Amino acid sequence: MNTTTTVIKQTIAAAATLAAGLQASAFAASTSHALTIVDTKAATSTTSLAAPDRIPPIPPPVGTVYMPNFTAYPGEVALEIGGIENGARGKTYVTAVNGGAHFPDALISSSTTIGPDERFQIERSIFGKVRFKSADGYYVAAVNGGAQPIQNAAYSMTTNEITPDNDALFTPTAPWDIAASYGYTLQTYDNNYLIATNGGNTATGAFFTSYNPDGNTSYTFQHCGDLGTGFAYNINVLMLPYTAEAYTPLYAAYGGGLNGNAVNGHEQPPVLTVYAPQDLRNTDLHTAANFRFIRQTDGTYALQTADGVHYVTAANGGGIEYGFTLHTDATQVQAWEKFRIVDQGNCTYTIQAADGYFLAANTGDISTEFSAPPGGILTVAYGFSPFFVITPVL
Repeated sequence: MNTTTTVIKQTIAAAATLAAGLQASAFAASTSHALTIVDTKAATSTTSLAAPDRIPPIPPPVGTVYMPNFTAYPGEVALEIGGIENGARGKTYVTAVNGGAHFPDALISSSTTIGPDERFQIERSIFGKVRFKSADGYYVAAVNGGAQPIQNAAYSMTTNEITPDNDALFTPTAPWDIAASYGYTLQTYDNNYLIATNGGNTATGAFFTSYNPDGNTSYTFQHCGDLGTGFAYNINVLMLPYTAEAYTPLYAAYGGGLNGNAVNGHEQPPVLTVYAPQDLRNTDLHTAANFRFIRQTDGTYALQTADGVHYVTAANGGGIEYGFTLHTDATQVQAWEKFRIVDQGNCTYTIQAADGYFLAANTGDISTEFSAPPGGILTVAYGFSPFFVITPVL
């Protein structure tokens, strides 16, 4: 870490500590001549300082991280605040203000659309830690590694690091045992949680870092752009208009290897469900929705199921209205196992089968005979959506 980065980090840490002190002093002034400073390591602790010591000492920066084997995920992600559980209130996204290099209020949560400032590249280490790089190449970091209480929220996060330190490391933890599409909580370097103030939709003081397992925030990572090859994702039908059940992940029963009712939640025609299907009894629910995207030489993708052996097949190459439209007993990639998956420019995707028809789904069936009307564009019709949100499995 160079000298400039050290100075920036020291300044940010001092500003955050001082901000906490100034906010607390406004309350304390009416009852005491001493200054009360909120301890940035415990929201409930206070330290009383004599008046001459109003500016606390500058804490040392968190040390430079050395963690080999980081993998940069392809494309980018938008961090949707609250994920599925937040749907009824409307979704908002994490924004890196000005694309990065910002403090205070480096992150806000008031955007309802995905633009360049809402897109982050993920880097993941073999130890399960992740880093987020903003559109301008700056890393999201928790000031002092975390533990900035809600009254210090505006000073809790920074996007000034080009060379990331440990304070830019986060641990994604799945609060659900079903699918990655339900979102991850994010723990900071000191094991506090990154919490969205008021559950999101906040333009200042939007995030703080506290240890509150019962009040933490989950983030659904909505993939954008290039999908790479060999990465695991969940595939979620996007129902419009947005509702609490907007993301409905596809599950491969038993992890793959079935003909007929293969991608389903019941023993009858294929079903997509937002809840845990009881019929996936031989598959862990959090892996049943995982599909590995393997890019083919013609630019299409084969979708490998969670068992690592089988592939999704569009029966007859597509063109089936509903029923047994997909199965997972193929062990080789041929024409019917290839799908063209295209980002529509807004971080949603269409999935096209070999015969040129598109996949579409509702919360009960999958169709492989969807197409745009003559001279028109694909839209949600007859209760089926041809649009999918793809979420990376971390």
